[in-house]
Amino acid sequence: MRKGKHYDIHDNGARPFRVYVDGNKVAIYKDVHMEIGEPEDYSKLIMELRVKDIYVGKSTGHAEGADHLPDKAHMFVGNSLLLHVSANRYVHVGSSIYEFQMDDKVDKYFSMVGRNDVTYPVLLGTDNVYFMLEGDHCYLPRGMLPAKLTKAQWEDAYTYFYGWLDPINGRHRTDKERNKDALENHAKKMKGYRLIQKREF
Repeated sequence: MRKGKHYDIHDNGARPFRVYVDGNKVAIYKDVHMEIGEPEDYSKLIMELRVKDIYVGKSTGHAEGADHLPDKAHMFVGNSLLLHVSANRYVHVGSSIYEFQMDDKVDKYFSMVGRNDVTYPVLLGTDNVYFMLEGDHCYLPRGMLPAKLTKAQWEDAYTYFYGWLDPINGRHRTDKERNKDALENHAKKMKGYRLIQKREF
């Protein structure tokens, strides 16, 4: 299926996956040319599926960690995607593609693009906050982060997760303080995690 709107997934300057969306039908293709300078060739089909909902990753440019201004936000629409497949089953398309289970409901999905075109996708659930990067794929109770974060601050929630900001008072931490009590030290791995397509580089 190569019909409908498509999104090119961002990964450190590369665009490893192209995702076609036609109503509730989704097809994910992989670029088989991974060398810098080679023309793109999205000829390898990874998977086709029908979904209940699609959450398109956006980077508004308002977050402190964003590496672009708001007037460039249109260039980062679809930098990652969250697909609600059925019941509590979801698929995340970012630098890798994986499936997981989530017992609460989606409130918001953020996908800030920081330096070097690296995405920082964050899923805000009704009960938990999910940190979607392949090296993390974990979650924390929502109450462990400040209750009144702005949308721009939620976009940049990895600064709390990695410990650069104190979740109590918002103060910037030193590297020593960060390593001692980062929220990532308290996170739990996602339920039902299954890798579908690994990161290629």
